[in-house]
Amino acid sequence: HYGFAGLSTDNAELEKRFSIEFSHSHSRNLELIKADRPSLAEVAVISRSYLQSHLNDHPEDRGRFLVSDTPDQTYLLHIMARKNGPIDTDNLEQLLSPLFKDGRYQQFVGQRNL
Repeated sequence: HYGFAGLSTDNAELEKRFSIEFSHSHSRNLELIKADRPSLAEVAVISRSYLQSHLNDHPEDRGRFLVSDTPDQTYLLHIMARKNGPIDTDNLEQLLSPLFKDGRYQQFVGQRNL
């Protein structure tokens, strides 16, 4: 479902076109790239937030990756709650509001270069 692959979700087609291995783990993807064995992996798609978190935790990896300046996709994430569940929108806003007001949310985002 990535832009570079025409948003295709057909695994057989993707395997044929790109000779790829499917992975659901950003950590595994980075480890395969770090192994520096082209027979294992030459390219991996991971989220910017995961990469920034990894680089914050492993600064020694900063020069190991060639990272595209162009994102493949961008996401707009939303918070969802079950209708008639234990938390409603008012409660949720009350919980999150202090994080925005005192700058903790901005600090969190800034630490991760999001």
